[in-house]
Amino acid sequence: MKKYFINSIKQAFYPHIVLLILENIFSAGFLILIFLNQLEHEIFAYCIYVLAAYTLVCDIIQIWNKIRTIKKSLYRISLIHRYKTDLAFKTESTLYLSVSINLIYSCFKAFAGLYYHSLWFGTVALYYIVLTIARFQLLSHIQRKKRNYKSEIQKYCLCGYLLLFLTVVIAGMNVYMINEEKTSIYPLYFIYVVAGYTFYIFITAIINIVRYRKEDNLLYHASKMITLATAFVSVFSLQTAMFAEFSNNYVQQRTMNILTGTITFVIVMSIAMYMIIHGKILYNTNQ
Repeated sequence: MKKYFINSIKQAFYPHIVLLILENIFSAGFLILIFLNQLEHEIFAYCIYVLAAYTLVCDIIQIWNKIRTIKKSLYRISLIHRYKTDLAFKTESTLYLSVSINLIYSCFKAFAGLYYHSLWFGTVALYYIVLTIARFQLLSHIQRKKRNYKSEIQKYCLCGYLLLFLTVVIAGMNVYMINEEKTSIYPLYFIYVVAGYTFYIFITAIINIVRYRKEDNLLYHASKMITLATAFVSVFSLQTAMFAEFSNNYVQQRTMNILTGTITFVIVMSIAMYMIIHGKILYNTNQ
């Protein structure tokens, strides 16, 4: 009886695709009529709300199943399967992509700074130059087939020092951004795409820190730490852009930017100090 009940529930949330399409059209059409005619509080309207909620749940289940099917198909491709299962290959591929993007972006911002005589572009260029150096020296070391633990510790510490220098650059960017009211401006609705991507890399960075915390290769940890630090900076940059786009309250905007900028500075500083101190402890232990 219990098994029959569970199967009935499953079948209820897995309607035939034709029926699901009809439910979507029906519920969407009636919701439009309800809101256009201001019938939100009628009994009929509440019945439609229930139907719309049920349809939405069915849609989510169908989409989720499709995503899982696509993921399984993609995992059959050898390169993608290796990327998902081989941490060394994944880290190296990510570093290649990051170094390339950072290098292109730093060159573009440096050129813009020189062309427009802009201190802001110059500061942003310096930020990406430091990231390029940090990731490039990790990439050059991670490609070696024979591991050298002491050398890994030194590279790990070097990344900590580079992040420490990066905090100075971030502080300069924050002060200049707040005092000069500088911010990134995105066309039309592109800011929503940027917001989605920013939160994606932020959540992914945290997940990767937790997932690979037991790995013994310090170069992997350094790569994840740098990504986490840049994710915090991206969140701060997004906040300034969101305030510029949707808020006219200058006092609130300035206060929040100062608060978030300070928190970002402290977090990146803490990550850098942790890497330096942790690296030195490991180096002294292995002397």
